Amino acid sequence: MKKPIFVVPVLLSSLLLAGLATPAQASWLGDEWRNFRTYPRLNKAYELYRKNDLAGARPLVEEVVRIDPKAREARILLSQICSRLGDATCLDQQGVQWTHLRPNDALGPYLQAYAAYLQQNWTIVPAYASAALARSGLTATQQQRGARAWVTSLLHEQRKTEAQQAIRLLQAKQVPIAASDLQNWQQQLAEEPTATEDVPTVAVAEIAPPISSAKQKKTSSSTQTKNKVAVKKASDQTAVSPPKSPEFPYRELSEAERQAELSALFASFIRQARYQELELSVQALQDAQLYTPAIEQQLANHLSGKHCAELLKLVSVSSNAKTTSSHSQLAAAYCAQQENDPALAAQYYVSAQKIARELGKPVPLDWVREEADARLAAGELEDALELYDQVNQRAPNPALAKHIAGLALAHPELPYSPALLARYAAALPPGEVPLSHARKLMQQQNWSGASAAYQQALAENEQADSWYELAQAYRHLNQTAEQGAALAKAAQLSPNNAQFQAEYGYWLQQSKQIAPALGALNTAYQLEPARKELLPDLAQLASDDGQRTVAAQYWRQSIDSAATIAERLSYDTDTAAEREFGWQRGVQTHEDRWNFILGGQWRLDNQPTSQIMTSPVQYAQYNSQLTASAAYRLDPIWDNAHPTYVFGRVTTGLEDYSLKPLRQGWMTGLGLSQRLSKDYNLLGSVEWLHHEYGKLNDDVMLRLSGSHSIGTDWNAVDNAWTMLNIYGDYAWLVRDRNYYFTTKAEAGRHYKTPELGSKTTLEPYLNTIFTMNNANDEDTTVSRWDIGLGVALNLWHGGDQWRAPDWNQRLSLEVRQVIGGNTKERHSIMFNWQLVH
Repeated sequence: MKKPIFVVPVLLSSLLLAGLATPAQASWLGDEWRNFRTYPRLNKAYELYRKNDLAGARPLVEEVVRIDPKAREARILLSQICSRLGDATCLDQQGVQWTHLRPNDALGPYLQAYAAYLQQNWTIVPAYASAALARSGLTATQQQRGARAWVTSLLHEQRKTEAQQAIRLLQAKQVPIAASDLQNWQQQLAEEPTATEDVPTVAVAEIAPPISSAKQKKTSSSTQTKNKVAVKKASDQTAVSPPKSPEFPYRELSEAERQAELSALFASFIRQARYQELELSVQALQDAQLYTPAIEQQLANHLSGKHCAELLKLVSVSSNAKTTSSHSQLAAAYCAQQENDPALAAQYYVSAQKIARELGKPVPLDWVREEADARLAAGELEDALELYDQVNQRAPNPALAKHIAGLALAHPELPYSPALLARYAAALPPGEVPLSHARKLMQQQNWSGASAAYQQALAENEQADSWYELAQAYRHLNQTAEQGAALAKAAQLSPNNAQFQAEYGYWLQQSKQIAPALGALNTAYQLEPARKELLPDLAQLASDDGQRTVAAQYWRQSIDSAATIAERLSYDTDTAAEREFGWQRGVQTHEDRWNFILGGQWRLDNQPTSQIMTSPVQYAQYNSQLTASAAYRLDPIWDNAHPTYVFGRVTTGLEDYSLKPLRQGWMTGLGLSQRLSKDYNLLGSVEWLHHEYGKLNDDVMLRLSGSHSIGTDWNAVDNAWTMLNIYGDYAWLVRDRNYYFTTKAEAGRHYKTPELGSKTTLEPYLNTIFTMNNANDEDTTVSRWDIGLGVALNLWHGGDQWRAPDWNQRLSLEVRQVIGGNTKERHSIMFNWQLVH
């Protein structure tokens, strides 16, 4: 009866526990310095292992293994850690490495058997388990568990005949077997008659080939006699004996019959991935002097293609025709190339050629060509070039001649290159030689020499690539006009090359040629829609060109592709967030035509004298007031970079500490404003005003104002940021002949306060304001210079995935102290509220 699959991990853990040593058993023999380095690490690893800190213990043990690869107890501890982590690859690597270091030690195949168990690869467990039990180095407990793994895996595979033979062999070798294991195996073997199994009879040599090392051959005759008696007893207990068949290594058969038997045996091993048994069989044949070139050739035929790693183990590089053949060496060469080892492949090709010459056979040119290809792949350029030349001299080939010339041109440092280049230069396209020279000079950062060489190459053969590369040389030389002309040529000659179109578009953008730049970048994007990094530049160019709707669409696409753009442009997380918020603000400002302002100011200390009425200029206002304004962006009269607005506003003064408007304190205005600078926020406006105080109720105000702001908008990245705003304004009432002059500078620090809202900041700030006007009955100049200290609460509202918040609300409390001017006031306390769209 089969054991359930879930019991296997328990068995696997026990396999390694038996071999685990303690730090006290660490060997202090050998190099003292190496032991001095490994002992504390291994001791610490054991401490961590006992605390179940496998992640902490593993790197320490791996370091010990790197320092001393032959440290057996470190290998066992590392294998134990890997087993508990379920890392079968690690276990297999430890087994392979230990087998290489200690071929006669049973630990290597023992660990490989465990790895196969962990992966439930029942097919290959017998090979490793049997090999482990055939060697020395296992404790009695390990032998018992290795035997359990061997027979249990055979029974999982329903290979009952082999399981019976394995039990008999274990009994003959006096390997300890648990009574419960033997009873369980007998029950599974008795489930159905062995004679009904469709399993070929396998000789004992197949399970554990009769391979003995030099040490094993010295075993005492008495031990051999005991083993023979045990085998005989085990055979007597078997009810059904397998039919007699030729036994490995088939010495009694003819050469042809032996080859046939071995071919079938090799095919069986390979089909079942029993590579270790295959290797042991080959070693046995070699020891028996029965391994011939024909047998090796058969083996190579079986292994070539899908089993290259094993073929390279069994077919060594050799030019001895008595032990190998050209066919086997070529099969190994192809496998070496398949395994990405071209240097080894070249050695096999050389051996194949030597064998052919030794046997008096002609060497095909294909073999020499393949050796040349392998040497080229291995970086042996000089040898490869010489071989290519030999092949082409014997059988001229235009494609090969071009290949040789190209290699010689690319590697002028090789002594053979000048002669080959002179011999095969005609095979190269026109201009190839100066073009290669130009590229070499570019690598050497000789920009002037490279530009001259590119021009020579273009004179012989005009190509888009050459123009593009010449443009890069001009860029390094800061020859901007020449760079643009070269990029234009490249884009003209290769109109479907997205890279050339994009580079030319960027050059046009830097040269302020907005419409052509937009066209070139749009062409590049249409040719290669995957270049999402072009979208933000397309949006900005469309905006600069007055295509506000198109710009907003490009910015929306940029937001949809934000992750791709960040990856293509190598943005870090903060930069990506800043860019995306900028695109959202671009969508909002380009889609919205209306601007609104609703606000108020309340004087909390004594109001100024009644002679200072409601001011038409915001920053010249010192009494309480309410204001509302609206502006609409017209289609540009000038261009999109200089928008035009029509606006209207209503303002009224308030009575002390109230919302009640002052009698005769109303003022209304209608006007037109025009942005005067693309790069600076400079506005000019003309406005009709109507108010109910002063000498004239109606007037026209001409106004020039400008500002520069940093950090006034929401910051999508930082938790705190600095704000700076500088403002200047001059207004002139035409009929009243009154003027208002104002300057203001304000600096503050925003601190995000998420507990008050998702987009909220608290902003302490300092400011200074200077105002001057002659709006009084005497037309005399009144000036005032204040410094202020305040704190503001800022809230941003609205917005969505594509649009930034379009409403900003600010509430502030401010104390001002007069420090200059001829006003009679000395201080003021203001509460301000403003809602802006």
